[in-house]
Amino acid sequence: MKEQVTGPAMKRAQGARPLIAAGVVAVAVMLIVVIFPFSKVLELKTRDLRTALSGGADVVAPVVIVTIDDVSFDQINIRWPWPREILAQAILSLNDAGARVIGLDIMMGDRGYIPAEDAALEAAITEAGNVILPAKFDRRVQGEIQIDYYDVPLPEFDEGARSVGFINFLSDQDGYVRRIVPTDATTGANQYAFALEILGAYSGAGVSRTDDGIVAGTFNIPALADNTLLIDYAPAGSFRTVPFYQVIDGTADPEIFRNAIVLIGAFFKESHDLFLTPVESESGLYGVEIHANILNTIYSGNYLIDTGRSIDFVILLALVTGGALVLVRLKPAIGLLVAVIVAVLYGVVAIVLHSMAGTILDMFDPILTVILLWVGSVLYRYLVVEKQRRKVRSTFSRFVSREVVDSILDSGRAIELGGETREVVIFFSDICGFTPLSESMSPADVVEMLNEYFTEMTDIIFRCGGTVNKYIGDAIMAFYGAPVPLTNASERAVRACLDMRTALELFNEKREQQGKPAIGIGMGLHKGRVLVGNIGSPRQMEYTVIGDAVNVSSRIEGLTRTLETDLLISDEVYQDVKELITVDTFAPVAVKGKSEKIVVHSVTGLRGNHES
Repeated sequence: MKEQVTGPAMKRAQGARPLIAAGVVAVAVMLIVVIFPFSKVLELKTRDLRTALSGGADVVAPVVIVTIDDVSFDQINIRWPWPREILAQAILSLNDAGARVIGLDIMMGDRGYIPAEDAALEAAITEAGNVILPAKFDRRVQGEIQIDYYDVPLPEFDEGARSVGFINFLSDQDGYVRRIVPTDATTGANQYAFALEILGAYSGAGVSRTDDGIVAGTFNIPALADNTLLIDYAPAGSFRTVPFYQVIDGTADPEIFRNAIVLIGAFFKESHDLFLTPVESESGLYGVEIHANILNTIYSGNYLIDTGRSIDFVILLALVTGGALVLVRLKPAIGLLVAVIVAVLYGVVAIVLHSMAGTILDMFDPILTVILLWVGSVLYRYLVVEKQRRKVRSTFSRFVSREVVDSILDSGRAIELGGETREVVIFFSDICGFTPLSESMSPADVVEMLNEYFTEMTDIIFRCGGTVNKYIGDAIMAFYGAPVPLTNASERAVRACLDMRTALELFNEKREQQGKPAIGIGMGLHKGRVLVGNIGSPRQMEYTVIGDAVNVSSRIEGLTRTLETDLLISDEVYQDVKELITVDTFAPVAVKGKSEKIVVHSVTGLRGNHES
């Protein structure tokens, strides 16, 4: 051991240790969470889970999807791409049926093979006056070269259309589409998403941007910090669909389309217009279905609100700080229970907020943080706390019973190994006439006798909560009240002495049966304030007590020969146990090292009602 710390200094050091550990664990966890490579993707998966648990959005927008599908290919008997006059016929039929807006989710940037067919489609778009056409922007970087691609409708189509909106989706890191950019200025002027242009036409007031966000007719899209709109998906298959061929052959009920938003789009795999989404992660949703979900999100006004990095960071910081301070002080099993409860509660709150209020909290990082905090606290306990526990066990197992050591460790009480002043009861005993007795015995017999005697007496001291300090030849020194404070130290010490008296009788009976001489002992008890702790040199430390009370106890034990008794206690001990024992009180006697005489009492036994 190195320099010994004592009293308040040690208490401060011991009190600061968990705080330092909490700080180290907190910093380590924050670093792991920040650099964890998969956290963003896994966070997105927790959002998909919350979407599934919420059941998805309800469809309230009057949207009908006209599907260009395999059934229509078979019925029309023409594979894709179709002649544009077929599209023209569908637009006119839908307009005649009373469709309020027609969103044509088919790129119109190239001319057809037959000019007359383009002219027919141009005429249909112009006549209907309610068709929204798509545009697409793409930016590719090759080395230091940036190339922007614009796929926009042909001028003649653009001129006859109600408006044009871009159909770009944003793919997250895992390739899923969960959001869009509502407005873009890539071309130098504000361009709006396909769904916004449709809603602007549906309301008859167009789309505009304000300081508070975007207005699409009567629909308000709030200002978004990252200029993205989260899509509140309805379950897959929620929107009404009509095969394209039924619009052409007139078998579709016209009432289906009256005052509706009609989307025309690809519904066949060869279109390569499939995207992975939270509600369909296997086959994916067609692009036209995603547009329907965007329309429904805005139409319902039930926007998903991401709390943002600032709030997520504050939550994370609070969990890290509070969790570290709490978990490093708990046993692993209890800490695990607390961590599980906190993680589950946080998860429930995140799910409820998503389902009830459309508010999205980061879920993965906070739960990962709680788990890592528990792991960190376990490592701390095994690397630091368990090391300290082993040190305490090694230090005290020689002096006290295993139960006392366990009590010290389980209580979490600080043990002042450097030394502290405490009131204890000190015990001394030795064997009467040991020197002449040992001279009459072989060394081996002496060692055997002492070992048996010390074993019997030490067990009694331990059983009564005492601490065996040392064996001095044939003498035993012990004390009660340290390292674990005892409220009834005097009673425990006296009962231990009386048990020793009984044990010695049995010990001597056994020796006499073996033809060996009996022994007698003298015992002394005194209570006083002493310095108790790990005392000695850096090379050799001993947990012991020092002080005047120790010397007085030793002198009292020495008086047992003069006063011809086996157990003497000081008046300080007697005042604590006088209702418990019967005594013979002696006149004040002088002891070496004390200027004043002291009163001692010879304990004859327990009072009748205390003999258990």
